[in-house]
Amino acid sequence: MATLPAGGTPGAITHDFQTEGYLIISGGGTMFTDGYIVNGRHNDQNPQGGPNGPSCSGMAYDVKKVTVKVGDVVIIPPGVVHGWADIPDHVDYLSFRPTQNILQAGWVNPTIAK
Repeated sequence: MATLPAGGTPGAITHDFQTEGYLIISGGGTMFTDGYIVNGRHNDQNPQGGPNGPSCSGMAYDVKKVTVKVGDVVIIPPGVVHGWADIPDHVDYLSFRPTQNILQAGWVNPTIAK
């Protein structure tokens, strides 16, 4: 689209094959899921900080927003739009990615590799 419709939610992402989970350990905020991305940017590369596999990011529409707090677990299947709509103070979470054949055996996040 040459011009995006009004009312979108910025910061959306989907992962083609990767399931992603979050365990909220401190703080909280508002996550969004579902909906669809308009004029998304597809990327086949794994970004610094973790292997997402092929992903698409952009402006999302028709999302569902949910407030998450300490102890909540969120599971995002492959292909589902997701992101953070609001983090009032902070949110710390453990992210886990249980999909087969995405994370290579022995992979270590570069931020903690020695």
